Amino acid sequence: MKQSIDINQVTADELRTLDAIRSRKESIWQKLCSKADIAHQPAEPKVVKMPRKRWSWMGVAASVAVLIAVGATLFFNSNKGYELGDNAIVMTADTDRECGVLEDGTIVRLAQGTTMRYDLSSKKRVVVLDGQASFSVKRDEQRPFVVHLNGRDSKVEVLGTSFVVENLKDRDRFGVKVKSGKVRIATPFGTADLSYGEKVVVDQELFEKKVCSTSAMSDWDANRLELKEATLKDVVSELMDLYPEIKKVEEKPIGLIDQKSDILVTSKFDNETLETVLKELSLHFGIKMEFVGGSLTLTR
Repeated sequence: MKQSIDINQVTADELRTLDAIRSRKESIWQKLCSKADIAHQPAEPKVVKMPRKRWSWMGVAASVAVLIAVGATLFFNSNKGYELGDNAIVMTADTDRECGVLEDGTIVRLAQGTTMRYDLSSKKRVVVLDGQASFSVKRDEQRPFVVHLNGRDSKVEVLGTSFVVENLKDRDRFGVKVKSGKVRIATPFGTADLSYGEKVVVDQELFEKKVCSTSAMSDWDANRLELKEATLKDVVSELMDLYPEIKKVEEKPIGLIDQKSDILVTSKFDNETLETVLKELSLHFGIKMEFVGGSLTLTR
């Protein structure tokens, strides 16, 4: 049974000690981030320290205001959650694509609003993810790296590779895209081994393994979209990968995407807002593309 801690009972001397410990941790954290060498990133990537707190009374006493609850509870979600032990550390992202380095050298980048809990102390390096994140995993053949998609009864397991995981609570779909190496994803709807240039999308219980399009390529870490004679269908798929704020796509009329299959677009977007991207794409495809209330709407 977990004990409840009264923060008001912590003495001033104890708080000063906790602040000193936190300051030393922050200094180490900043040095780690400054040494991180992230492949395929912009020339000067913004590296931001994310809040990292142990799930214990000391962590709560030192940083009650920092911990953020996102979506379902992180400890257990019906029969689909995954429980970590007392060594678990919490990381949250207040801004988009925040970057950090874990104790094993793994580099992570979290989408805004994402919460990640992890424990590297056991035989397996275990992560529980709520949101969207990319991982560049430090290879360790003796200790696999496992990402549990909280609330989905699904997991991604690797030894050492780089990949992007999507697990947004307000989307019907979730999945993984491989940037290098090999990945295994296991879900109630299917299991697949993936290599570079492949992805799995599970949409409303439909499990689909895909080869990533070479005409529409998105790099989530760098917030980049490159189109080379891309169809509207490929573009919409990559927009969903790149912009987690898109919860669903609506066609007016239904079938509009297929009707525009003869139009091929070549363009490039570097760190552009969704609004800017949609304005240009609307001109290319001769339709109205809008983002309203979480929905990407395509209108003739």
